[in-house]
Amino acid sequence: MQGKGKAIAGVGIALFIFIIYRVTSSPTIGWVDSGVIATAANILGVPNPPGFPLYMLIGHLFTKLPIGSIVTRLQILSHVSSLVTLALVFALVRHMVKLSKQATWIALFASLVLAFSYNFWSQAINVETYAATNAVLFAILCAGLWLGPKLVRQAGKMKMRDIGIVLGLSLAGGVSLGLNPVISALGAPGIWWLVRYRKIVAANRWVFVAGFALALVGAVAIYSYLPIRAAAKPFLNWGDPVNWERIQTHLVGAGLNIYEPETSSINGFTGQPKIWWESFWHYWELALWQFTPFLFPLVIVGAIALFRKHKDIFWPLILVVLVNLTYVVLYYGGNQESWMITSWVVMAVFLGAGLDKIFNFQFSIFKHRRFKDGLVIGVGLVPMIFWFPVLNHSKYVFADEYAVNMYKDVADGAVVIGGGDMFHSLTNYTHEVTGVRDDIISVTGNMFYIFPWYRDHLRKHTDLVVSDKVEDIINMKNVNEFTWAIDQLIADNPEKQFYITPLLLRDTVVAGTMEGNYHTEKYKLLPHGLLYKIVSIDSAEVPNEKLWQFTFKYPELMDNKPPFYLERNYKNAYKLLRNDYAYGHSILAEYYLQAGDKAKAEIYFQKAAALGASGNPQFFNRLAIFYAQQGQGDQAKLFFEKALAAAPENPDLKSNYETFMADVASKTPKSQKQELFEGKKLIFFYPPTWIVTEGEFGDVTAVADDSVFTIEFRLKERSGGTPDEFLKTQTQTYGELVNEGPAKFPNVDQAYARLWQTQGVKRFEFFLFQGDAVFQVLVGPMDSAKMADFDQIMSTLDAK
Repeated sequence: MQGKGKAIAGVGIALFIFIIYRVTSSPTIGWVDSGVIATAANILGVPNPPGFPLYMLIGHLFTKLPIGSIVTRLQILSHVSSLVTLALVFALVRHMVKLSKQATWIALFASLVLAFSYNFWSQAINVETYAATNAVLFAILCAGLWLGPKLVRQAGKMKMRDIGIVLGLSLAGGVSLGLNPVISALGAPGIWWLVRYRKIVAANRWVFVAGFALALVGAVAIYSYLPIRAAAKPFLNWGDPVNWERIQTHLVGAGLNIYEPETSSINGFTGQPKIWWESFWHYWELALWQFTPFLFPLVIVGAIALFRKHKDIFWPLILVVLVNLTYVVLYYGGNQESWMITSWVVMAVFLGAGLDKIFNFQFSIFKHRRFKDGLVIGVGLVPMIFWFPVLNHSKYVFADEYAVNMYKDVADGAVVIGGGDMFHSLTNYTHEVTGVRDDIISVTGNMFYIFPWYRDHLRKHTDLVVSDKVEDIINMKNVNEFTWAIDQLIADNPEKQFYITPLLLRDTVVAGTMEGNYHTEKYKLLPHGLLYKIVSIDSAEVPNEKLWQFTFKYPELMDNKPPFYLERNYKNAYKLLRNDYAYGHSILAEYYLQAGDKAKAEIYFQKAAALGASGNPQFFNRLAIFYAQQGQGDQAKLFFEKALAAAPENPDLKSNYETFMADVASKTPKSQKQELFEGKKLIFFYPPTWIVTEGEFGDVTAVADDSVFTIEFRLKERSGGTPDEFLKTQTQTYGELVNEGPAKFPNVDQAYARLWQTQGVKRFEFFLFQGDAVFQVLVGPMDSAKMADFDQIMSTLDAK
């Protein structure tokens, strides 16, 4: 393939990758900061630290594309950025193995494997800063790798074009600091370059001094975005960095470093070797996932080969990996897996070098060019086939669905106070990008309490009254201050209808503390779908059950099998979203339970348990407690065991289960063990006030303390045959047969029930099949209140 043909093929492959990225992209924002990034890029706002000013400017240009939604346009920025990175990998690998007859195919292989590796693909379809950051990082790095040898060939003499390139790269390096902090990985190879070509640097020192100055100018210029845009007071203005003190705070993310494992608050530089070690192994675990255990050895082979043949390429690349790994290990964050993409790009280059090394072995099978070409393309596309079902996010409309369900029947101009990254990201996105319910004022609770600038922001951009009384309350000295401040905000705005998210009632408002949630005594919290509606204490308003008819465009995505994510933060974000829906049902169940409507309470507790995220035992636990309180011991035991199966080491669950079993034992402290015929045993528990006797023929009768309700146990002889055949032999009657059919009991293989009636009194007859034994159980009368005790007794039954 020559010239024009290669160019057409290259464009075709790039278009193919672009189409795959496009069709697997979500129609809306993703998890964590995606909504904040989209909002800030759309309005030239100031997002969370460090602000990403260069991405904001580039992203804003892409929001002007005449195609699709704002999210689609920013996703296209990620697509294009990823294609730039892939093109650079292709060019670098092809340069390294240019002596190979399969140089083009090897370079294509490395690019394809990277294109469809999990993390690279995940961010190529996301609204985030990582794809653009890596494109710029590797563009500057490759330019440096090209420039050094070129200057050596010119004996260190720099032409005007070379000077322009040095100055341009220096300026680009400074400006690039306005992307994601992972761009800092350029620092180590930059220092290596200056040392490696120190003679050229010394001979042209003023050029490099000017370059250093330009880098500083570029960094200062790009970060001047923060005070300039903050002064304009955009709707999203995190930290309001209008002065030097606030700019410093914003750049370093002051206050975001925390290590409080007891509250699950871990972020930033923790100073904890345990966290460093976990991050180190997590890095290598994900490295294997990106390239698979089958291909990862090629990465190692390629790194060794590159070290031996191309040290001037090896050292800058390995330094990028080492700096990136150090960053990942020392700094713990929610987007940790996405930071690692920088390393995966380098490893893709090593992968190409490793494949070239393997092809150089004189295996007879490798002498067939078509075989090698087919192998390269086939294996290169394996990651695409493997990850496509997982990374096809075309139906992932979780954010838009959540917004519709949360805002359902919320009053015009209302105030919704919430907490967590999802709430902050989503409400900014809906207000400034989609315009969904932009009449609603959203308040992020923890930011309202912690940051004075955030309260000023509300005063500037909304008609909320945030009085001096609120400022007087907030002194960071009392865990009740948050509740008092929110109550005061409500009192300051009597004409506004307020809502809060349930998260504020169960999570702390200050990370690293065990307290500080919302627990008002001034207002009543009325369940309102995914929210609580704040009403007066004496309000007689009742919930509208239609609010719990949540809308899901793709209901199958809300089953108990969660989407697959390698990113821990994305897993947690999905879990929190599922739990929000579950809590919505749970709080309605609590409302009905307090109102005395146990039937509806049970329905909504069950729905909460069904909607709760997989592995979250709290909704099973609550349903178990409900059943225990209703005297339904078998159901309580079932759901306690489900909760413990999901979290066997959870101390609260273990305590609840032990308390429940102790309560059962206190009501039934004795165990009656009967050894009937040929060593068969029947074990069960019964209340201490009951009387249990053994008959002449080994039958056991349990009589309740009312002397009326009885349970009779008998061991029946069975000489082979199926249960159906055995039942045909049981012709004894106990009155009129009303009904019969299969039944369910714990700890037995099979059960069958018959309902008898004599003179208006109904009794059950059960046959319990366990191995080659059959136990007959007669119980009644059925209308007795003691049937609840029967359920508990049978839940402890053990037939052997």
